[in-house]
Amino acid sequence: MWAVIVVVAVVAWTAARLQSEPRVDAPVVAPVARAVEAPPTFEPDIPRVQHVAFAGAPNRNPNRNLFSYVVPPVKAEPVVETAPVPIEAPKPVVEVAAAREPEPPAFSYRYLGRFGREATPLAAFSRDGEVVVRRAGERIDPSFVLLRIGAESVDIAAEDGMQRVVRRVPIGN
Repeated sequence: MWAVIVVVAVVAWTAARLQSEPRVDAPVVAPVARAVEAPPTFEPDIPRVQHVAFAGAPNRNPNRNLFSYVVPPVKAEPVVETAPVPIEAPKPVVEVAAAREPEPPAFSYRYLGRFGREATPLAAFSRDGEVVVRRAGERIDPSFVLLRIGAESVDIAAEDGMQRVVRRVPIGN
């Protein structure tokens, strides 16, 4: 209750003080000067410049509007139809199929891995539940020879009497 009385007293005292003191920071309002209108018959004296380029143009309209330009219609040229020039079709090129070399037989074994001593490693292969173990230089079957045994792959050669094709087979294939 006392707080309300104190607030009302402070507000009343502030309002009375503001009304009694003149404001120092109030802006000064100056009278606005009004523009004088020109008399309605006023015409500025602008000298006309005669340029050589316009001397021979009697049809020139000084009040023309450059932005209302209309493109004059273009006369269409007559269309002359001519027969198309015949084009000969290219002759088909017959390619003689080169004699293909016979494909080497597919390697149907799966390389299981390497084991044995470092000086004489062994390679293991499997096919249809049969496991074959061979050294480098030995035949895996009548068509394939084991050439090299590496840590992750082996090199085999497919021999069919006429040619020799070398393939690399990784572990698991």
